[in-house]
Amino acid sequence: MRRAVRAAWLRVGMERKLALWVGVPFVGVAWTLAAVSALAPTFSHNRLLMALLLVLAGAGALVLAIRIFVRDRAGRSSLDTLYPIAGILVAIGVGFHQEVGAIARGIFDYVMPSGAMSEGMRFARADDGQFHVRLMVEGSTVDFMVDLESPFNVLMPEVPKQIGINPSSLTYDQRIEVAAGTMEYAADVVLPKVQLDSTTIDNLAVKVVATSRRGNVLGKPFFEQLKSWRIDGDALIIY
Repeated sequence: MRRAVRAAWLRVGMERKLALWVGVPFVGVAWTLAAVSALAPTFSHNRLLMALLLVLAGAGALVLAIRIFVRDRAGRSSLDTLYPIAGILVAIGVGFHQEVGAIARGIFDYVMPSGAMSEGMRFARADDGQFHVRLMVEGSTVDFMVDLESPFNVLMPEVPKQIGINPSSLTYDQRIEVAAGTMEYAADVVLPKVQLDSTTIDNLAVKVVATSRRGNVLGKPFFEQLKSWRIDGDALIIY
């Protein structure tokens, strides 16, 4: 009898150690990613990803607590099923954070009536079917076209000189696709501070193209740095 009890306690102790070895790193990784998202926006611009990771960290802590303190009281099968949930959620959250973010924004827009939020800045769709936004960059106004499918922000060749950047200091060592099937050489530039009305965006990464005349473009990286935005019919609303 004593041997059986001792064996049971040893088994519980080993399971608790296993939970600590697996659960603690998960919580640590999740909170580290959340901290990076919050404190180093140049590495991660997606605030929805930060919120998701915070939720995952809390879920991991809960699963860890259940595994350690309730394992010996509950059935084996249910908790064996719960145990890998945290890791699966992390994989989904990190691998598909853009899709999760889009779904979350859609649900939020559906649940929250438009009057429940501040009016924000509204940009009407232009005659060309696009949204156009004017930013203040280093004391100069720069007009941009919005392209939510673009993986980067783009500046025309003449803009760097306009905003105080020496064009000869740029190295056009990348080839990027600026339109369907159109390749262009580009240089990386980081704009320390960009102003949109009362909103300030720090360290905005852009690509300066060598010859393209498509126009200045605001892509995904710009909108990932905003607090909130949505498209309502023919209006782009930025909060």
